[in-house]
Amino acid sequence: MKRGSIEFLYRKDSSKQDDGWISGLFSVYMNKETLLEDKNLSDDPNDWKFFHFDVFPGMHEFSFIYQKFNTEANAHMKLEIKELKLTGLDFADLQCKPCKVGSS
Repeated sequence: MKRGSIEFLYRKDSSKQDDGWISGLFSVYMNKETLLEDKNLSDDPNDWKFFHFDVFPGMHEFSFIYQKFNTEANAHMKLEIKELKLTGLDFADLQCKPCKVGSS
C-alpha cells in the first residue's frame, strides 16, 4: 500500500486573555497524537496558512479542534478551513466477503 496525505489551508483569530490564556488555539490530531498546535498570536487573520502531513497506510482518526473563550469580546473569533484534501485513500474491506465459486 502507498502512503497518502492530508492537507488544507486555514486561518484563525487568536487573542491573549487578561489572565494570560490564549483564546483561538487550533489543533489537529491523528489517532489522538498532536500534528499541529497553532497558538500564534501575531498572525494576520486574513492570511491563509498551509498544513500538510504524510499519512501511512491504515485506519486513522483525525480531530480538528478550535478552542476559544466564550465571551462577548470573543464572539467574532473564528477558524476557517478550505481546500481540505485527503489523498492516497486506497481502501480494503474490514471483513472477509464470501467467495463466489464458479459463474452462472
